[in-house]
Amino acid sequence: MGTRSVTLHGSLIGEIWMPCTTATLEVTADLTDIARRFVNADGSGLIDAIKSVVDGAGDFRSAKLTADSYIRISHARPYSCDGRKISGLTRYVDVAALPSLADYVSAVYAD
Repeated sequence: MGTRSVTLHGSLIGEIWMPCTTATLEVTADLTDIARRFVNADGSGLIDAIKSVVDGAGDFRSAKLTADSYIRISHARPYSCDGRKISGLTRYVDVAALPSLADYVSAVYAD
């Protein structure tokens, strides 16, 4: 039996209420539980998981992820079928490279 973790790393950019200006906020969000609720067999729930993070940005209006944000997906399986110890796999996916997230990603990079 293995474990999976999905973590969003990056920054949010958007207008804040007071003072009315554009600001950035670093964000690290564990999407493991969110992904478990949203991701279906086709994997299309990532949009809903990212949307839940962006929409929950507090004082930000029209918040988006900066273009340098990424998702870290780790799979760990402590032992193979024959009992040998094996290492896990980790993938990094740039959110700007995912067309399905285009509405939630700004072209701006974090400062």
